[in-house]
Amino acid sequence: LTSFPDDPDSAVTIFLLADTLFESKQYLDAAKEYESAAYQYGNHEKAAAAGYAAIIAYGKQEETLSGAAKAAVHSRSLESSLKFAQTFPSHPESAQVLTRAATDLYAARDYSRAIAAANALLERMPPVDAGKLRIAWTVIGNSNFDQGVFDKAESAYSHAQTLMPANDPERGVIVERLAASIYKQGELRAKSGDSAAAVEDFLRVSALAPTSKVRANADFDAAALLIKDKQWDRAILVLVGFRRNFPQSPLQADVTRNLAVAYTESNQPGQAAAEFEQIAQTPGEPTDVQREATLQAADLYDKGGN
Repeated sequence: LTSFPDDPDSAVTIFLLADTLFESKQYLDAAKEYESAAYQYGNHEKAAAAGYAAIIAYGKQEETLSGAAKAAVHSRSLESSLKFAQTFPSHPESAQVLTRAATDLYAARDYSRAIAAANALLERMPPVDAGKLRIAWTVIGNSNFDQGVFDKAESAYSHAQTLMPANDPERGVIVERLAASIYKQGELRAKSGDSAAAVEDFLRVSALAPTSKVRANADFDAAALLIKDKQWDRAILVLVGFRRNFPQSPLQADVTRNLAVAYTESNQPGQAAAEFEQIAQTPGEPTDVQREATLQAADLYDKGGN
């Protein structure tokens, strides 16, 4: 190889040298020669096989290491994987290599490159299988979520969800991330003063992720904003739904207070009186609060002719 670098058989010779180094467990040297065979001699019969073998050699070396040394070899393996997937898209292992690279880049918090690798996976022709598509969308969703780009995260999680069967063990995780990405959008809009848009975001949680853990908070926050904006009738609908759907929630006492206000303001004295009576009967309420709630209930019943 040193004497005749331009020999037509040099690529195959380097591949044989790399194989020999691999068999003698000199994995880093083998990876270097495999990469030379794959990328420095144009398109030849061993090029794709050499590119994939380099990744395997890096993996073998990584198994023998720990700490910073292991991380350094993993980084080299990752770069080799990306180059392999880009250079040899028709190789049988190319899609799997790219999938693993995308997840590794996300794990390393290299979000922009993780998204780029995942998008490359989505754009492959012919399309990859549903499992790899789901992983790609999940990487895009997680990367955007971690960067606070919650609208793009929501879109990615929605795509991932459509690719999962109902009994998929990972489905619950995706549902929670989808709900969180929607809820975060509502929080940001509420902080910016756009209450109307925030309410719509909060209510989308129940529509798109009804089983999520954050749904209760989303419904309650939507109702609170509706009360703040004096949209009494709509607030009542949300609060009544909350009472029905989350009977064990510690927020139930607040729901009763808010319903009392909303019914009073919407000129429904009978319903408002019932809520004030419930406040008066709630264990743990101070005596003066119970007394005032009882008087309020009486006044409202009187107002309603009852």
